[in-house]
Amino acid sequence: MEKTILLIDDERNTRKLMAMSLAPKGYVIFEAENGAEALKLLQGTVISLIVSDQNMPVMDGLEFLTVLRSELQSDIPVLMMSGDTNDDLRRRCYALGVYDFIGKPESADILLARVENGFKIAELQRFHKNTKQDLKVSAAILRRMATPASLRGHNYQLFTYRQSLIEVGGDICLALATDTANPVFLIGDITGHGISAALFAIFVDVAVRRAYREALLPHKILTRLNRELTEYLPVNYFVSMFCVSYDAAQGVLQYANAGHPPPHARLAGKHVRLPTPRHPVLGVNAYEDYTADSMAVSKGDWLLCYTDGVLDLFDHGGYKEDLRLADIAAAGKNAADTYAIVTEHLAAQQGISDDRTIMLFAVD
Repeated sequence: MEKTILLIDDERNTRKLMAMSLAPKGYVIFEAENGAEALKLLQGTVISLIVSDQNMPVMDGLEFLTVLRSELQSDIPVLMMSGDTNDDLRRRCYALGVYDFIGKPESADILLARVENGFKIAELQRFHKNTKQDLKVSAAILRRMATPASLRGHNYQLFTYRQSLIEVGGDICLALATDTANPVFLIGDITGHGISAALFAIFVDVAVRRAYREALLPHKILTRLNRELTEYLPVNYFVSMFCVSYDAAQGVLQYANAGHPPPHARLAGKHVRLPTPRHPVLGVNAYEDYTADSMAVSKGDWLLCYTDGVLDLFDHGGYKEDLRLADIAAAGKNAADTYAIVTEHLAAQQGISDDRTIMLFAVD
């Protein structure tokens, strides 16, 4: 990409001197005599950086800046030249995105240094724009892969809630075979958060579906998945995961836990918390043989699963654990009521430090 600079100054000799300093360094130079001429040139020319004089006839530097930002919606870095030391002028220019001032005239080495700083800013702006676009695309992909906020199947209902620290995150929330009498549900948490975690989330999502097709049962799914993740995940990356299947005909939940926070449940009207997991997270020991547990469920029973970000808060310079989830799980009248209270509580929280996901399974 060419490094193009637009020099705006009503003095031809000043433009010529600046061009003589900049062109040998590989910069492509365009010139304009005032702000109005510069605006016309910008309509058909890609400019990376602008060096503008303040005091010019027809349209001065401040007027040019105002139109550049408000009408053209351009964020091109601008270096302003002015012998005027008026603080109010400088404040107004900085407010319109001028990144620096130089004197007029200015030595060649100072001009080059400030221009180089401007191109570093331009590079950061391009990176920021590209990253935002990539985040939007990644977020759209993850949304298409995500489980709906609410779905109903054979004698059950599932509620989910997801909140990423940024636009994308590394939590896993999957529902498979939802239109059968033996659906499978998984919730997981990948090391870290943000773009890298989101990339691994897509990889893990595909691996989970492959493991499900080969294994079907929760403990076998985790065992199969663990071997693949141990082989392909980078060192120091791992995944905690809770996997549960529902046998609608028998009224039985079978589940396996790979280092994931133990869910809360309401069984026969009583609040319980499932045991602490016996097996480690996925991606650590390729030969771990995961085992399953089961429990009978009936109408009105529910299971509340969550990632550890639900419990982590950053408050007054330190991390603390949010203990409200256990209280809410114990007090909820039914699944829908519990889901409403939990999501309202999470939405109102401040100091979020991680991606957060809940999955609530309820027997109809």
